[in-house]
Amino acid sequence: MNEFEKFKETYFAECTELLDEAGGRLAQLDQGERDPANLHAVFRAVHSIKGGAGAFGFDHLVAFSHRFETLLDLMREGRLDASETTIATCIRGIDVLSDLVDAAHYGRDANSTSHQEVGSVIERLCRGCSAPVDPDVRIGFDSANATVSATRRWAVHFKPHRALFERANEPLLLLRELCSLGQARVMASIDPVPPLHDFDVLHPLIAWNITLDTAAYSDEIKAIFEFVDGDCDLLIEEVNLDGALRSAANEDGVSSASTNPSHSSVAPLGTDVGEVPVARTARTGAALPKEASTTSIRVDLEKVDRVVDMVGEIVITQAVLAQQIDERMRDSNPEIMRCVELLAQQTRVLQDSIMSMRAQPVRFVFARMARLIRELATQLGKKARLEMSGEATEIDKTVIEQLSDPLVHMIRNSLDHGIETPERRRALGKPEEAVIRLSAAQVGGRIVIRVADDGAGIDRERVRRKAIARGLLAADSNLHETDIDQLIFAPGFTTSDVVTDTSGRGVGMDVVRQNIEKLGGRVGVANEPGQGVVMTMILPLTLAVLDVMLVRSGGTPYVVPLASVIESMQAQGAATSDLPSGSRVLRVRQNYVRLFDLAAMFGASRVPNGDAPDGFIVLCETDGGRRAAIVVDEILGQQQVVIKSIEANFARVEGIAGGTILGDGSVALILDVAGLELMAERRSLTRMAA
Repeated sequence: MNEFEKFKETYFAECTELLDEAGGRLAQLDQGERDPANLHAVFRAVHSIKGGAGAFGFDHLVAFSHRFETLLDLMREGRLDASETTIATCIRGIDVLSDLVDAAHYGRDANSTSHQEVGSVIERLCRGCSAPVDPDVRIGFDSANATVSATRRWAVHFKPHRALFERANEPLLLLRELCSLGQARVMASIDPVPPLHDFDVLHPLIAWNITLDTAAYSDEIKAIFEFVDGDCDLLIEEVNLDGALRSAANEDGVSSASTNPSHSSVAPLGTDVGEVPVARTARTGAALPKEASTTSIRVDLEKVDRVVDMVGEIVITQAVLAQQIDERMRDSNPEIMRCVELLAQQTRVLQDSIMSMRAQPVRFVFARMARLIRELATQLGKKARLEMSGEATEIDKTVIEQLSDPLVHMIRNSLDHGIETPERRRALGKPEEAVIRLSAAQVGGRIVIRVADDGAGIDRERVRRKAIARGLLAADSNLHETDIDQLIFAPGFTTSDVVTDTSGRGVGMDVVRQNIEKLGGRVGVANEPGQGVVMTMILPLTLAVLDVMLVRSGGTPYVVPLASVIESMQAQGAATSDLPSGSRVLRVRQNYVRLFDLAAMFGASRVPNGDAPDGFIVLCETDGGRRAAIVVDEILGQQQVVIKSIEANFARVEGIAGGTILGDGSVALILDVAGLELMAERRSLTRMAA
């Protein structure tokens, strides 16, 4: 890949980030958060996309973003109300912009129908306000070649400062955009080159003088240079079409023509002149801007992943080193121990730093769902809107990348099977417009993401009949209501009678479960018929390093995520009771908690500890806020471990979230406390049924 193609790929990567940011900001505006900063952020995103598109010659993308930018600018200035209709148009505009970016990226034609439709709406909104709109500039039309009825002539002097280039701005893009306003003549003016010993390669010498015939006003010209304000000398003067100066005001509103008219005359277009002379007094006396400083860099994720892998190896090496130091060495070499402890602290800081580099807010995924809901609701003849909360919750990028597909299938399932038609909802006394709520929250060392709707819920009897008809369930089976709800995740299951573009093949919810389980998470459903469904995904916060408590049971080492541990105690003397079902409970401060023996859960025998023959109890909190207690033989201590996937290397094991390598080279299983609780409940129900 040559350098030009690399620049292109960088541009498209930035476009993805900018579109996600703009989509998220518009979603906040759509929900009533009318913070002006949101609108400014959307404008900056569209402006940046347009600037890069101009550099690479993506004409359709430039033309659409230019018109879109005009609409946003009118809203920012208060000349166009940020109404529900206007914001909805902006959201559709981001969708079209995304399509145009994809079309430019992959070299395919854009959806011209949607492109022109949204463009016409934007143009209609612009014409409805007081802002002048050039009638010959249409969405998708190459405005640089437009025939413009010139009613004004402007003389523009533009000289960049060094800071303009350091902030990655490109004068050529600004000049191209200026020329798109009408017929222009651009002439470069180069200051005398200094002697070689005084020459500074970083000091810009070039300036531009532009004569522009256009119907545009000065505000529209100034808007082009908005993002380089303070980083250049800029003077905009209006002159008569015969070349005589009509008015000349610099940025401070002081007329410069009256003081030095000889420097303000502008030659008519077509005149053979070497340079268009204009005044150079703009921003005189103004302090030079501070030197730009680099606050961020773009790094390939592959490089970050390599660093993460090395951090994992360092964690393992540090654990090996700590395990090799016996008590005699600790006593005889205190300096070595201090070094080992310092290494552990530094490893922890390194691990936290690299994890924060990979963390991203889930808003980038959530924002994409708004478009899905709009398009699918329209396709199905339904009305629905998205409400988001907790979108600032951060999660490992590798988890985020695999979160999009499950969310898409969940939302499609809600819209197709759960949300009623407007007529049906009206008959039921519900608002015609349904609400789908996306929420995210961090609970301990896990991320909990919920998709909730206020639709019809799951028809359990219909699900049961379909499962029997498809051979997924015996006709005489007697399932609990919650188990019937879980059938929607079965492979090949669907309640649709016909196959459509949206559903009917029975793969959607099965894909959800498989993808979430591959991440070491799980998915559940809470159903309230007639009121709606809440689907919950519980995911690991990170797929790399984890703080754990190391325990042993039945001669096998296990690790419990430290974020789940509340406290530990000796089993001897603990207030335990047996239930008729065969289960045991632990009484902890007037509350009863389910108690299960870890060795028995995995078919092993207890190995009594001489110091605590009855073992220990580890009290944990599950993802749903419930509590569970685990009986183990020994508690070995706390440490950091590197997470390894069990499913990727072997198979999924119920109650196990993954594995890790200990300092002595042995493998320990990472417990899924909530999964263990589900195992215990299922076995209890089986015993009762028997």
